Order: sequence, then C-alpha cells, then structure tokens
Amino acid sequence: MDSHFLHEFTHAAESHGVYAEDFADRLCSKYTCIGLLFLASVGVMRQYVFKPIQCWVPAEWPRPWEEFAENYCWVQNTYRVALREPSYPEARERGGLEIGYYQWVPIVLLAQALLSMAPHQLWLLASRRLAGFDPHSVLRFAREVEHAGNKDTSKRLLTYAAWHLAWGARLSGRTYDPDGALLTDDKPNKLQAERQQQQKPQGRRSCSEAVRQSGCLLFILYLLNKLLCAGTAAGQVFLLQSYLGFASPLFGWQCASNLLRGGTWELTGVFPRLTFCDLPLRHVGQFNLRSVQCVLASNMMNEKIFVFLWFWFAVCCLTSLMYTISWMAQLLPPTERTRLVRRYLSLQARRGHGQQRPAANGREDVYKASRQLTDLLRLDGVLLLQMVADNVDCLCAAQLAGRLRDQRDRTFDTNDYCSEDDDLQLRPLINDGISSEGSSGDGLRQKVLTTELKISSV
Repeated sequence: MDSHFLHEFTHAAESHGVYAEDFADRLCSKYTCIGLLFLASVGVMRQYVFKPIQCWVPAEWPRPWEEFAENYCWVQNTYRVALREPSYPEARERGGLEIGYYQWVPIVLLAQALLSMAPHQLWLLASRRLAGFDPHSVLRFAREVEHAGNKDTSKRLLTYAAWHLAWGARLSGRTYDPDGALLTDDKPNKLQAERQQQQKPQGRRSCSEAVRQSGCLLFILYLLNKLLCAGTAAGQVFLLQSYLGFASPLFGWQCASNLLRGGTWELTGVFPRLTFCDLPLRHVGQFNLRSVQCVLASNMMNEKIFVFLWFWFAVCCLTSLMYTISWMAQLLPPTERTRLVRRYLSLQARRGHGQQRPAANGREDVYKASRQLTDLLRLDGVLLLQMVADNVDCLCAAQLAGRLRDQRDRTFDTNDYCSEDDDLQLRPLINDGISSEGSSGDGLRQKVLTTELKISSV
C-alpha cells in the first residue's frame, strides 16, 4: 500500500514537472534554483543559529559590552587590514577598505534563485500565450503513455497526444485569452478561410504574420529563451562581481588559482577572516573611538560558495550556448528535420516488424511518410517531437510519429481538421486536464478519455 502510494505520488510529481525543455534549460533554472536555495538556507543557519562574528575586546569590558560590540560590528561593516602592513590605516582611508557583503549573503542568494527561474517562467508564459496552444501538454501526455494502466488507455493517450501535436503545429501563433476563447471576432469558419487565404498571393506582410504562417514561432521563442538563459547566467557572474567588489569578472578563476597555489587570504586579502571594527563609545562625558579585532568565520564558507557559483554559472552559460547551436543544427536545415522524423518512423516500423528491417516498399513508405509528416508538423512540431524523445524516450517519440502517420490519411489531409466550435469545446478540457497543477495521474487519464470521445465524434 505504501509503495503503491509512493509510486503514484512520484509519478504525479514527474508528470507535472515535464516541460518542453532540455537538460540545459533545467540546469540553468531548476537545478540552479534548488542549489541556490540550499546555499541560502545554510547561510541563514550560519547567521541566525550560530555566531557569525566574534570580536576580541578588552578584558575589563563586561559581557554586555562584548555582545554590543559584536552586534554593532556585524551590522555596521568591518574593514580589512593587511597583517604584514607596518602602519595602521588612517580614519579617512578605512572607508575604502570596508567589507559590506557578508550580512546580505542569504538575501543575495535568494534573489539569484528567483532570477534563475525567470527564463523558465517567461518561456512558459510566452509559449502558451503566443503559440496558440500549450506545447508542454504534449510532453505530459507522452509521459502519461509510459504509465498508462492498460494498452487501451495507452493507445487513447497516444492518439490524443498526436492529435494535439499536429493541431498545435497547424495553429501555431493563434492566441487564447485566459478563459480559453480565441482572441478573434471572426466567424467560426475562420480557420478554413485562413488556410485558403494563405494559399493566395499576398502583398507585403508584417514580420509577425510571416513568422506565424511559417510554423516556426515556437522554435524562435525557444531559441530566444535559451539565449536568455545564457545571458542570465552571465549576468549572475557580473552581479556577483559588483556585489563582492572585485575588479574583474574572472574573480572566480583568480580565487581558485590562488587556492591551488597556496595563496591564503592573509596574502591576497580576498574574503578575509580577520577584520577590524571602529566602535564609538561615550564614557564619562567623553566620546571615544575604539578599534576591535573581529573574526569573520562566515567568510571561510563564503569564499567556497562564491567560487563554486562562479564556475557553476560559467558552466550554465556555456551549456546553454552549446545546446542552442545543437538545436539550430538539428532543426534549421529541412533535410535534417526530415531525417529526424524518418528515424522515428523507421524505429516504429522496426518495432512493428519484430525488430527486423522493413522491406523495400516499407522503406519507401517511410521516406514518403517522413516528408509528408515533416510538412505537416513544420518546424514547431518537429521541435516538440524531439522534445518528447529527449524528455520521455525515443520509443514514445517513435510511437507518436507512427500514430501521426497512421492517421494522416483520415484526418490530416483534410481541411476540416479542427473547426472553431471544436476548438472552443476542447480548450477548457485541455486547460483543466493538463495545465492544472492539482490533477493526479488517474484524474488526468480520465479527462483524456472523455476528451478522446469528443474527438472521435468530430
């Protein structure tokens, strides 16, 4: 009973967390946010559970004076002095030596965690709002196929995922309001009229119209999102540079090199553990300024944290750029898109022939079907098909491509693929069954079966 509940809970969490993203996107957003939240919690514990600073005060000072000195030096900043420096800095020079970052480490880490999730949230908003459909639901239905209870449920889930993928690829660029209604004042026949209008010679069109009709709007949004992820990671490095007061954005590499060469903070002055604090005291009608030495034990941890974060953000930026180039090389050339679709159709054909190579006429059908399917899905649809392969598995992508091929003669070659009334009827079910955060696996499958009955009657 407990194992079954744990399995269902894990499956529901995994299904909800499936988005049209690759490893680089998850690295820059999800994994980075989790790591920053963990480091922030460690910093909060170090500051508010343990003593973050300890000061050496004269022996004649009572305990309340010592606590006051430590609290004052913690909130007022301290300044560093080179231990081998023969002279003590003048009062006017101490302002330039102040260290004022150690109090705000947990807050800065929390702000960085929120900043790292910004590209992910913008991608979800833009892809659902501008693409005209929810592309992430295709991957969630594909994930549900893996965990379907029986073959019939799996087949229906796969059929609806294929329908939704092709429908979304054709309607790429159509926008919905939050209630699920199309943002248009035209008649219900607009979809068919729009297809006919696209076939007519047109004059000068706007850039947005050309992008929407070309079927690459989702792909362009995704590339912009990946560039935003890389830019956010690079911006985090410059944010740390400004916050910590370093002169160069390569401070992480310099600190790591110093540590490997044995250069300690006494020589470099970076993340000093021993600092000084000027404490104003009024005693017997006189105002005195006393300097005390303080130990910043938190700087020992801060040094390791920020050096690690520098390398982490550098890896995130490079990984995002590498994946961007990989996606462009895979999907921009039309021949590569056709080859990608053909690979999944061939895999599905081999599964149908008992892991044997299909016959010559079967290979010809695969080549023909791959070209037709590529024209149907266009760039956005092939992108989602590859996302299914990356986030679920290649077999599920092959099954999805095979389902699209099997139904193209019955559905995809007609002009009444989806009417406006069908769109208005199915959109609330899609939003309720897929985009709802509280939908469990069984509830989602039940909504899909209900939706499938409506589709079969179209």
